[in-house]
Order: sequence, then structure tokens, then C-alpha cells
Amino acid sequence: MADKNTPNLPSGGRHILCVILLSVVGFAIYHPALSSTFHFDDRINIMNNPAIKDLSTFLHPGGNRYIAYLSFAIDYLLHGLDPFGYHLTNIIIHILNATCVYILVNLTFMTPALREWLQRTTPSPTAIALTSALLFLSHPVQTQAVTYISQRFTSLATLFYLLSLISYIKARSANAVIKPLYILSILSAILAMKTKEISLTLPFTVLLYEYTFIARGFKRGLIHSIPFFLLLPMIPLELLTGDGDGDVWERMRTQQIRDLQTLPWNVYLVTQIRVIVTYLRLLIFPAWQNLDYDYPIFTSVLDMEVLLSLILISSLLVLGIYIFRRARRKGDGYGILVFWGIAWFFITLSVESLVPIQDVINEHRLYLPSVGMVVAFCGVLNHGLQRAGLTTFWQGLVVALLVFILGVTAWKRNLVWKDELTLWSDVVAKSPHKARGYNNLGLAYADRGRMDDAIEAFRRAIELEPDHARAHNNLGLAYYRKGRRDRALSEYTLALRLDPELPEAHFNLANLYLATGRIDEAIEEYRTALRLKPAYPKAHNNLGNAYARAGRLDDAIEEYKKALSLDKDLAEARYNLELLRTRKGLTDTGD
Repeated sequence: MADKNTPNLPSGGRHILCVILLSVVGFAIYHPALSSTFHFDDRINIMNNPAIKDLSTFLHPGGNRYIAYLSFAIDYLLHGLDPFGYHLTNIIIHILNATCVYILVNLTFMTPALREWLQRTTPSPTAIALTSALLFLSHPVQTQAVTYISQRFTSLATLFYLLSLISYIKARSANAVIKPLYILSILSAILAMKTKEISLTLPFTVLLYEYTFIARGFKRGLIHSIPFFLLLPMIPLELLTGDGDGDVWERMRTQQIRDLQTLPWNVYLVTQIRVIVTYLRLLIFPAWQNLDYDYPIFTSVLDMEVLLSLILISSLLVLGIYIFRRARRKGDGYGILVFWGIAWFFITLSVESLVPIQDVINEHRLYLPSVGMVVAFCGVLNHGLQRAGLTTFWQGLVVALLVFILGVTAWKRNLVWKDELTLWSDVVAKSPHKARGYNNLGLAYADRGRMDDAIEAFRRAIELEPDHARAHNNLGLAYYRKGRRDRALSEYTLALRLDPELPEAHFNLANLYLATGRIDEAIEEYRTALRLKPAYPKAHNNLGNAYARAGRLDDAIEEYKKALSLDKDLAEARYNLELLRTRKGLTDTGD
């Protein structure tokens, strides 16, 4: 790819300054996240996940999200359950991704498709690369993938995804035929696929890059892309047969398979046509962001909103192809960048747009696709600024103003993620007719001891969705904490009638039975909870308490041990075990 006519890129020192700038801007925007709490699925993936609390769990690299869970385990080893460390890791990953965008765009200007164009025009590759990286870094739509710790699945997969592509481009350089770079590229691709399923698109983006910038032909590009296509079976095979990262992975895998069955594919696909336009609007005008959209489901492509969306998407695709053909004919690098960015957007969005998922829209799904769109936008922006005759100073000022506006918006969005109360208050304000927001708002109130507010929120959730088993269970728990055991029993019973396989409801019912002296019934409910959710340390601990109350001391000790094997930091289980051992020792010696 490179030859003696390849344009000289800036010195290494200038690259370092650009990376420092990205780091400063990234931390300036996301420093409020460092004081944020855990949120939503963080309870399942981190706080109540026994797997990440024992590194030996990861001796077997199973599951499509193995690498992400391993990163959580390393964070737990370093920080315990202090969310600061997890947020810091997420921010660093985001800055590294922005750096990868910077490197990727710089390398792209050294490819055959753009090299000759650079020799007869005056754009600055580093300026376009830095602008792309800054816009990616500062765009507020990225906050969900960065500030929401569990969405490290997305940001970390993106990091390996970009590293794989960068290594591949370097390996394809005529002056850099270094076989280890091919190996590094393939290894990064494997790591990406072991982090999140969106990496299924990597072989196609490699082929796209070959076709657009390097080989400039489909057949030659396909030959070089073959090793990546050979990796494609990894993800579907793991999803269907893998035993994964313990209980949490199994539950996630079960949910993914259930999603394929509960929401008809044709309905999901029709809805996604409208969703994609919402994604485009969020990229262009990032307002009214929401963790939990109350998004309508569409069943017919003839629905006016869907039809208009389809026309818009089709027009964008046709425009991209037209721009590319024209750019190839005239040797216009800006047009080639725009085409690549549009194609990248649709390819990388395809997995979560084609495979049914319970939530039809989520902002974190834009994280990887946004790479292409910011590059395309920067191509258009740089071309427009040059055509307007603006000097380098004024061009820089326009970019700085744009980054400032986006950065301030992202900073303000991060304040919403301060804690569960601020986050779910924002959700219910924007999705007032969706039960899940009120249910999680109720949990936030309950965590603060505001039981009356919690009860009101749970009741509102049930009004909106009478069959919401978890809301009934949580309402029962709130009643229980207020001492209203009769109401608690009623809610637990109703929750189990709606969902007999809800382990938390069995656990809470068992606690109520134990508190009221119904020991045998409590034991049975604890056992049921553990059958449904084997990795449930608190259930093992409380079953131990029930056994102790029943005089079955040996069984109680075993349950406390199981609880500690799942969560070595469960202080209550450790105290109960030592207390019971002492008690049993005294009994055995006759003292």
C-alpha cells in the first residue's frame, strides 16, 4: 500500500499531543461518572454475580461475553464493589476507542484509494482524524455505553473490533508485511467475538474496507478476508451450545433464545426500520435521551411512519452508493469516506437490528455504528469548510465549538446517571406509561428506606402492567419492611401465581415464613429458589438459618459454606458459620 509517494504524516510527538488531548477531553466529559453508582443490570452482572468474585471461574473460557466478565472479575479483584474503579475502566476504554478512531482514520489516508487524492488536494489527514475521534469521544449518545458499567460489553467489544481492523490494515501495507500483525488482527477478532455478539459483523467490515480502500474490488478483498469469515461460527455455536460464565451467562443465553421466540422476527424487523431513523436522529440531534424508551411496536411496513422511514433509509443507501461511484470516477476522497461511513453504520448495526431482542431500541447499540457516521460527517464537514473558504483557524474554531456543545451535553447527561434515583426519575418522566421505570424507581426508593414512595412507585407499575410479577414481589417486600406481613404474603403469592419460576419471590416468601415460625415451609421455599437460581448466596445463607432453627446443624453449616463459596464477602454467612461451629463444638463436648 505505501510507497515513496505516500504523504508524510505528522511526527510522533504531534500524534502524542493528539492522544493527550483526547484523554483530557474524555476525562473532562466523563469525570461525573466516577462518582456514579451501579445501575440496573449491574446488580446481575456485577453486584450479585458470584462468577466475577472468583478468578478460578474463568479458567474455562466459555461464553460469548467471557472477556467482558473477565474484565469485571479483574475490577472486582482490584476494587471490590466500589463502583469508582469500574467507571474508571469504562472511561479509559472509551478514550482508547477514540484513540483507535484517530489511528484508523490516519491509516485510511495512506491507502491506495486516498493516497493519490491527497497528493493533489490539501486536506490534513490528522485534522480529519482528530475531529472524527473528538466527535466520537464527546457525542452524548455514547454515555449509555460508557457510564452504564454493564455496557462495557459494547465498548470493550468495540475496542477489540477496532484493534483487529487497525492491525489488519497495517498488515496489508506493502511496507509492513509482518505476519505477526495478521495474527494480532485475528486474535483481536476472537477477543471481540468473546466480548459481545455485535462482533459477528467484523468479517464484513474487513471486506468493506478492502473493497473501499485497498483492493478496490470484491474478489480480491474477499480473498484477504477469508480468515475472518472462518471465525463466524464461533458466536452462534457458543450461543446454542456453550456453558458460559456461570449462572449469569446461562440466564443471559436463555433470555437471548427466549427473545428469538417471543417477538416475531417480522414484527421486530418492521419496528427496526423506524428505530434506525430514531438512531439517525440521535446522532444528528441528541436530545430526549432515555435509558428505557417506551417505543411503539409496528407490525406493517405500510404504516406511514415505517413507510417514510423506509424511504429515508433507502434514500440514504442509494445516496451513499451514488456518492461512492462518483467519487471513484473523479478521485474524490471525501466521497469515498462518506460511502464507507454510511456502509459501516448499517453493517455494524445489522446484528441488533435483525436478531430479535426484548428491548427494540437502546442507545448503546449506536456505539460501534457511530464510528462510521462521525467519519462520514467529518468528510462532509471538512469539504464544506474548505468550499466556504475558511482559514485553518476558523475551521478549527468551528470544530472546537461543535465538540464543546456535544461535550457539555454529554457531561449533563452523565449527571442523570448519578444514582438509581436520578436515573429512573428521568426514565419515568420520559416514559410515563412504561411499568419497568416505576418498578426500578421503587427499588431506588426502597434502597433509601423511603418505603411509602417505593410502595407508590410499585403500585403505579402494577397499574400499568397488572401481570408484572417482579413489581408484585417488590411491593410485597416493601410491605414486609413496613411490618405489614399480611399484605406482603398476598403480593408474594400473586407474584408466584404470575411467575412460578421467579426465585426472588420464593426467597422473600421463605423469609416471611421463617420470620413467622413456619420453618418447614420456609425450607421448601428456599430450596425452590435455589433450584431456580443455584448461584444465590443469600438463599443458601437463609436456608442455613432455617436448618439451624430446625436443629439440623450439619445441614446449616453446609449451606453457610455454599453461601461463602459463592460470595466470600457475605459477612452474614461468615458470622453465622462461625457462630454455629462454636455452638456445635460446645454441644459436642457437653459444655
